[in-house]
Amino acid sequence: MSLTDEPGKTRRLDVVLESEELYRLLIEHSTDMISKHTPGGVYTYASPACYPLLGYDPEDLVGRDAYELFHPDDLEVVQETHSTILERPGTYAVCYRIRRKDGSYAWFETTSRTVRNPVTDDVMEIIAVSRDVTERTKAEERVLFQAHLLEQVQAAVIATDMRGTVTHWNEHAERLYGWTREEALGRNVAELTVDPAEAELAGEIMERVQSGEAWEGEFSVRRKDGSSFPAYVTDSLIRDAAGRGVGIVGVSTDITERKRAEQALREIREAERRRIARDLHDVVLQDLAGALQGLQATLVESENSRPGIDLEREIAALRRAVGGLRNAIYDLRPEKEQPFVRAVESLVELNRQLAPDREITLAVGEGFPEDLPDDSRVGLLRVLQEALVNTRRHSGAGSVEVILSTSGRRLLAEVADDGEGFDPASAGEGLGVSGMRERASALGGRLEIDSAPGEGTSVRVKAPL
Repeated sequence: MSLTDEPGKTRRLDVVLESEELYRLLIEHSTDMISKHTPGGVYTYASPACYPLLGYDPEDLVGRDAYELFHPDDLEVVQETHSTILERPGTYAVCYRIRRKDGSYAWFETTSRTVRNPVTDDVMEIIAVSRDVTERTKAEERVLFQAHLLEQVQAAVIATDMRGTVTHWNEHAERLYGWTREEALGRNVAELTVDPAEAELAGEIMERVQSGEAWEGEFSVRRKDGSSFPAYVTDSLIRDAAGRGVGIVGVSTDITERKRAEQALREIREAERRRIARDLHDVVLQDLAGALQGLQATLVESENSRPGIDLEREIAALRRAVGGLRNAIYDLRPEKEQPFVRAVESLVELNRQLAPDREITLAVGEGFPEDLPDDSRVGLLRVLQEALVNTRRHSGAGSVEVILSTSGRRLLAEVADDGEGFDPASAGEGLGVSGMRERASALGGRLEIDSAPGEGTSVRVKAPL
């Protein structure tokens, strides 16, 4: 009786044939290259995928030593994995470069295991599954290069998701803030770096950056030990390929030494300005005032005569010179000599003298501090001074109001007039406006200008308190 005459054996044979056909189809249609090797590494079989991956037909590889195709720089790592496979049962993976038929190299990731003699445990053959990981390797190398580059930047580079959870914390951030990378990852960045007094401002900055607006400026930050220091911070939105916000990256540097140097330079400049202002006031202004009084006396004495010069015109010119010199002396006076609000009062009074036909008032809101830190005092006072100069020269206003107020943890300083106004969109920015905007940014705030033809102008600074 033949094998096919026995029903049970026939069914088993059919199952075996079906399994073999399934395995053959899987191997022949797999995009991964499946190969068999002798214990020494010689190909005994290669699946059809070897052609699209390497350019070889299967018969080109059979009987060939795989070591002939490996990149010389990768031979050591391949040999180590090969030795481990032969010594110990198990599945092992290795990444290496292999030469294509056209001479170029591709990155391969190969997973291998051995087939052993069940009696002697000797290795009979090696079965390997290989895939091309060239693009993945290039991407990984690019990421590693970028990560290495960020580690070399002498600034704290911190990345978070959109909720503020830390996803990247470079080595300089460890040194600057005192938290290790392991401690920082997964925690909220505000908990690690923001002084509680700056929490409200930090929240506003986060909202602005989440909406797509970059932010930069000085900010007081906190170390792990609780100490704080001034930092210059830039925050930007990270977008994916579709333009959606997926995170935020911040770069911060310690500017303690820079602030000290700037303070020392300011003190030198203020001392020099004080000396010049004193000399101008005690010598030049007194001489001009004396000359003005002399001319006025001469004018009174010569009312009935016909002088050879137009005394009234000369007196008017001399008055303008005295006013201009008095204004210059005010500009030279160091702001640190008086508290901020008092300095603003002096500034308003000076502008009243320079524009006697204009009503200029000062309103100080409840809770506005009498004085400010040195940097804020000087910068904010200069913005107000420039705004008042522009109002005096260009607005044609009948009344001007200087307003100082607070809103939460922010200062608001405004110069509003009822003058001619203008269209900010078409007027552009002169040096004065650019200078005010730079000063506001240096304070960690921003400059806002509201105006329209015939509706007056408002110049407003919002800065952290």
